[in-house]
Amino acid sequence: MISYSIPQNSFVTLKVYDIIGNEVATLVNQTQSAGKYDIRFDASNLSNGVYMYSIKTDNFTSTKKMILKKKSNIFGYSKSTRIDNQSN
Repeated sequence: MISYSIPQNSFVTLKVYDIIGNEVATLVNQTQSAGKYDIRFDASNLSNGVYMYSIKTDNFTSTKKMILKKKSNIFGYSKSTRIDNQSN
């Protein structure tokens, strides 16, 4: 889950990038009203590793790091996904 808030109505983009800068997901790309938002990020198709996410509004940009860790069971497929958000 990626959480954020915006103080006024704004066009918002929220994108996820791999460690070398390739875009792997666009989670938001629309005008949003002022308020708090929680965006569910389905990372089931991604490998363990470090990713960055960037949120841009009309007058603000922020990029943060997150670490994706998947737990595997004895059969080798993902049982659950954990995303640790970290500030830069």
